[in-house]
Amino acid sequence: MKEDPVYIGIEEPADVRRALLESSKNLISLLQENEGRKEQRKQKRQLLAELTNAMNEVKKLTARLKAEMPKVKMSSLPKAAKMAETPGETRKTAPKRYTSEAQKLEHEMAEIEEKLSRL
Repeated sequence: MKEDPVYIGIEEPADVRRALLESSKNLISLLQENEGRKEQRKQKRQLLAELTNAMNEVKKLTARLKAEMPKVKMSSLPKAAKMAETPGETRKTAPKRYTSEAQKLEHEMAEIEEKLSRL
């Protein structure tokens, strides 16, 4: 028993073809965007790995620098002159908090330079 193919007529085949082509075009643009995002993620991972390596290198160099610096007791350093206070006013200084290790190191470097300038 052989079946004969059945043909169905399509009304306005140009519109159907246009709709199919437009959906194919949209699908291709979505695939291109997805590939772009994949490339961005890959670059981000690569840059993050480079940053991690650089930070590890900075930590190693900082440790080496600290090891090379002479050991100085804090009691042997000259005391800083206290600022004059107005009568009736007492100043309470809160310990400084640094948001990053770089800021802490920068502050320490400024203190060292100040001490050297006084010598």
